[in-house]
Amino acid sequence: MKTTFDLVSEFLLEKFGAESMEKDGENQLSLAINERLILIHHFPDSEKLLMASSIAPLPQEGREKLLLRLMQGQYLFHKTSGMTLSVDPGGTFIALQACMDTRSFSTDDFFTVLNNFVHVAEFWEKECTDGGDTSTTVAGTDEQTVFPAQWMRV
Repeated sequence: MKTTFDLVSEFLLEKFGAESMEKDGENQLSLAINERLILIHHFPDSEKLLMASSIAPLPQEGREKLLLRLMQGQYLFHKTSGMTLSVDPGGTFIALQACMDTRSFSTDDFFTVLNNFVHVAEFWEKECTDGGDTSTTVAGTDEQTVFPAQWMRV
């Protein structure tokens, strides 16, 4: 019987081709979409998938203002579509992460989440590198910002 990770791997291979992905072990792969590297890790015991991507380096100057914008965007997941912004333990880069339960999961659901992930990552990359004005810019459209209820962590 195929695992969830096998099904996801086959789906990604069919959708993006072998040149866009690389298996990094039994439960992990790297996927390149729009020049963005996305790590996808499967936790078989809990049937969860984690997606993660580096968004931008954390600058030495202006950190406080940038971190405030990141936290404001994270508020009620308003500008993250239910995903989580974070800073690595070394304080060198900003990352976007999404975790999903795969027990009631279809390839359509996965593609929607992956599509949202790419759009949110692109939005926050621009915010972090251009110092965008978060008061007037919204991540994605209403269609892109829909997220499953199980992602709510309020």
